[in-house]
Amino acid sequence: MPDRGEHLLPPQLAENARENIWIYRNYQGLSRKQLAGGTLKSNLIRGYEYGFLAIPPKHLAIIAEN
Repeated sequence: MPDRGEHLLPPQLAENARENIWIYRNYQGLSRKQLAGGTLKSNLIRGYEYGFLAIPPKHLAIIAEN
């Protein structure tokens, strides 16, 4: 059976990404909705920032493009 977490970031990278998303959004003066860019939902950004949700790498790419 494949590892269910294989499509997620390792814990330390996820923690760094979580903090960096929050820092970037605040320094840029963006709301979560603006950062989500219509592709993601703002509640996903909130979940990522607070560590409630695991961040799939494909969502990091979407956030980085916005």
